[in-house]
Amino acid sequence: LERKNQSHVLKYLEELSPAQKKQLLDEVESVDLGLLEDLYEKHYVNPKPEESGSIEPYQNIVDFRDFDQKQRESMKNQGLNIIKQGKAAVLMFAGGSATRLGVPYPKGMYDIGLLSHKSLFQIYAERLQRLQQLAQGPPIPWLIMTNQESLATIQNFFEENFYFGLNRDNVFVFPQDMLPAIDFSGKVLLTEKHKLSLSPNGNGGVFESLGKAGGLEWLEEKEVEYVHLCGVDNVLLKICDPMFLAFTETQAVEVATKAVEKTKWDESVGVFALKAGKKSVVEYSELSEEMAKSKEDSGRLSFCAGNILNHVFRTSFLKKIITNNLSELRDKYHVAKKKVPHLSQEGYQSPTSPNALKFELFYFDALSFAESHAALLINRKEEYAPVKNASGVDSAESAREMVSRLHSKW
Repeated sequence: LERKNQSHVLKYLEELSPAQKKQLLDEVESVDLGLLEDLYEKHYVNPKPEESGSIEPYQNIVDFRDFDQKQRESMKNQGLNIIKQGKAAVLMFAGGSATRLGVPYPKGMYDIGLLSHKSLFQIYAERLQRLQQLAQGPPIPWLIMTNQESLATIQNFFEENFYFGLNRDNVFVFPQDMLPAIDFSGKVLLTEKHKLSLSPNGNGGVFESLGKAGGLEWLEEKEVEYVHLCGVDNVLLKICDPMFLAFTETQAVEVATKAVEKTKWDESVGVFALKAGKKSVVEYSELSEEMAKSKEDSGRLSFCAGNILNHVFRTSFLKKIITNNLSELRDKYHVAKKKVPHLSQEGYQSPTSPNALKFELFYFDALSFAESHAALLINRKEEYAPVKNASGVDSAESAREMVSRLHSKW
């Protein structure tokens, strides 16, 4: 701590109980102070100019909505064969809490109000079991990344519910790394005398955390070749979708993506594009109005493919990132100035203006490492019903309505 100029975090050590001392020292031990120092220097003290480069429409897009029934059935059978051979797994991001939905527990445990009152985790678990039955294959491995605070809660939830019928040996829950908030002079902030101001390092920390937790080796031991990367809050998620697996195999790409077509040119969603010639997710704010409104000859928006956190990564690509690209990925951290309540010499402070720096990495920053990739445009009404807000758009209510409309068509 002295070498990294952070010894102030032990200022109250002698005032703490044995349990509090242990908690503080464990938190200090968990933090990569070298990384934190490097991020502060690179992204705040001496930031490099943002990478420039042209932003161009992403071209390798296939519209699944144009496939006829014969094509879909063929793809389904091809994908079920992949599952039957034990070559597919799921990696789900489940670190988000449901506080915006009015409950104090992780979002995967949330009941959106369906008649069955099943949690999101139970819905996905049962879909995986059904896929296994259809494929007549082995259990589908399911990795779940959460944050440190939710780890035990989620593990206990699965235990108490007997893993919803899944084999517990095929569910791998692991935590993402945490980083502390620092002030503008680079000093780590305390929230209490025995607690650092920690928060997750962004979903882009999945690769390093997966490696540290032994998740990559777990996948390799099971001889998994395709990993469905997805979020926890889309109740219409076709988890480990056989047709998506088949698309990835047929396209022979390292990364395949499901995307939804933008509903209008100014919809607030990141889109897939080529940035300096490499696949990227470009935030809507990065596109000029002219670019956002531009259209192809077909009449479709040039930048039409909205990102919904739905991908298939080859296991070999995950291994490449973890083995070869982590250092380069660390250069892609983003810094944000935030208002962070903290303990200071004057007591507990609740700032009214930004007083701290937080560093975050996004998983799609790794897409540029892929040598081959393709996107599949899907039907939003059939596959995308996110649960993010307490009411209105993207709420539990709107998700229930979409589920009901879809099921009524069956």
